[in-house]
Amino acid sequence: MDLQYFLSWKAALLFLLMPRGLRCLSVHILNQEPVHVIPGSSLVLKARIELGPLEEVSTLTWQREPETGTDHERAALASCPGGLECVGTRPNVRASVERQEATLQVDGYGEADSGVYGVSVTDHAGTRVTAQCIVRTYGTVDTDGDLGSLQRLHPKKEMEVAESHICHVELDLHALL
Repeated sequence: MDLQYFLSWKAALLFLLMPRGLRCLSVHILNQEPVHVIPGSSLVLKARIELGPLEEVSTLTWQREPETGTDHERAALASCPGGLECVGTRPNVRASVERQEATLQVDGYGEADSGVYGVSVTDHAGTRVTAQCIVRTYGTVDTDGDLGSLQRLHPKKEMEVAESHICHVELDLHALL
């Protein structure tokens, strides 16, 4: 077998297996976790959205669920169809998307607003990624299981980032036939 013939077929096969398009969708909540909010003030969460060159945001939603307890039902807070115009589910909830950053603002934050907040991003292909962040009321108390003593919660010093990634490569398999 001729070396040049072999190499040309190998190169042709590699060319056919090259990705047609790379899609990589991810979302990260930028706030330090857990987020502590003073009652009566505003909660502001920010998220960074990273898209591949072939992707667009189809829908962005913010939701909240309880951090503890048996009722883990998610409550929708805001929806941004098309990733642009956002609609809050309550008068004190606002959301926005600018470029690749999403913001959720809850005015008049109360004890009932604490929980696990999530932001979900869906692209036009139906790929969905979610990032979550714990939000607590500043000054609430937690019990130490070993000692049974009360300890005041304070914000953490280190940075934790909640994130979600989905990446995949599309191959043109029809070109192989």
